[in-house]
Amino acid sequence: MSFPQTLKNIFKPLILLGVTACAQGAATVDEEFYPYEPSSSFFRAPTELETIGNGVYTYRWGAARSLIVVSDDGVIVTDPMNVKAAKGMREEIAKITDQKVKYVVYSSAHLERAAGARIFQKEGAKIIAQENCLKEMEEIPYPSVVKPDITFSDRYTVQVGEQKLELYYFGPSIGDCLITMWSPAASALYSVTLVQPPDGRIAPWSPMTPDFYYGNLVNYLKSMEDLAAREHIKSVIGGWMAIGIDEKNVPFLQPPIGSISAVTEAREFWETLLADVKREFDK
Repeated sequence: MSFPQTLKNIFKPLILLGVTACAQGAATVDEEFYPYEPSSSFFRAPTELETIGNGVYTYRWGAARSLIVVSDDGVIVTDPMNVKAAKGMREEIAKITDQKVKYVVYSSAHLERAAGARIFQKEGAKIIAQENCLKEMEEIPYPSVVKPDITFSDRYTVQVGEQKLELYYFGPSIGDCLITMWSPAASALYSVTLVQPPDGRIAPWSPMTPDFYYGNLVNYLKSMEDLAAREHIKSVIGGWMAIGIDEKNVPFLQPPIGSISAVTEAREFWETLLADVKREFDK
C-alpha cells in the first residue's frame, strides 16, 4: 500500500467524523457565526484595508484576510467571511472606488471564509468556487453561505476591466476544494492557511485535524512553485494575520505580503515531516 493511500485510510474516518459534527452543529447554531471576532486586542486596528499596489488590497477582519482587486470596470473580492465582515469590507471598498463588486471568489468551503456573500450578491455579484465546494455546501447547508453561481474544475480566470484574478486547483490539501489565486497586477499568489508569509512555518492547529489531506500537500506546494516559476511571480499574500517579534521582544503585525520563497519553505517542511513519518511506518 502506498504512503498517500495509508494516510487516506487513517484520516478518512476522521474526515467523516468532522463532517458529521459540522452538520450537527449547523442545525443548532444561530444564523451567524463569528469565529474570529475582531477586538481592540488586535494590533493597529480590529479591521483595516491594507494596500498591496496596482489596485490590489487586502481587507483584514481580526486575524483573517481577504483579497480585493479593483479595476475601472468593477471589483473582485475573495472570502467575505461572515455578514459583519462582508459589510465592513463593502464599506472600505466604497472609500476607494464607486465601482460595484462583480465577483466574489471563495478560497474554500470553510465556514469562516465562505459566509456573508449575500451583500455582494444583492448588487449583482456572481459567486465563484471550485466545484467540490458546491458539493460540500449542498451536503452541509448554512443560512449565511451563498452557493456559487460559477464552478470550475482545475483553472478559471476572473476578469474585470484591466484586472485579472487567476484561480488554480491543485487537488485536495486543506479540505478538498481549497484553491490558490494569482493576481498578475500584484505579481503575487494569494494562499489561505497552506502558506502564510513571511515564511513557510505553518502546521495544523491539531495533529488530528480531519480536513488536512497530508498525502497531497507536497504535490500541491510543488504546483504552486511551478506556477510561480512559470509566471515569474515574486510574492505571496497570506489569508491570515502573522505576528512577528522585534529585537526588543515586542510583538508586531507582519505585512500581508512576503517573498514567494515561503512556498518553498512550506514544501520543504512537509517533505521533511512526511518523510520522517514514512520512515516510522516502514519500520
